[in-house]
Amino acid sequence: MTSVRPKLKADTPKAVTAWETATGQNVWMAADGSWTQDVSKVAAFTGDEAEARLADAQTQEGIVTDPYFMEVT
Repeated sequence: MTSVRPKLKADTPKAVTAWETATGQNVWMAADGSWTQDVSKVAAFTGDEAEARLADAQTQEGIVTDPYFMEVT
């Protein structure tokens, strides 16, 4: 399942967010690539690293559902 979301510019800081498959809870990717519900541990990515992190998240469908970018400041 995916949703259409606005495309963010490469230099825009963004977090990778998704829903935890088992619980349906919102989760965000931490700097180490793990998933967290603790917003103080959310990592911001830009450029190629952001694209690579999203691509990695999309391979984790058993853990998370519908990963996408969310602009952060």
